Amino acid sequence: QQIDRHGQRILLLVETVIEEGIATGAFRPLPARRYALIFWGMIHGLIPFRKMRSTLLEEDHHKSLFESAVDNFIAGIQGAPCGS
Repeated sequence: QQIDRHGQRILLLVETVIEEGIATGAFRPLPARRYALIFWGMIHGLIPFRKMRSTLLEEDHHKSLFESAVDNFIAGIQGAPCGS
C-alpha cells in the first residue's frame, strides 16, 4: 500500500504537468491521466534496458534511448489531435 501511495503521488505529478501543458496550449487537449499512465509505463519499460548495454543496446546508449523516448512522447502530445 505504501508503494501504491508513492506511485499515486508520482502519477499525480505527471498528470498535473500534462494538465498545465494543456491549459497553456503547449499540449493538445487529451486525457491527462491516460497519458500520464502511458508516460510512466514507457519510462518504467526502458529502465531495465540499462542492464542490456552489452547485448541489446550494444550499438546505442541507454541515456540516448531514454531521452529520445521522452522527446518523442512530448512531441506526440504537442502534435495535431489524433485518436486517444
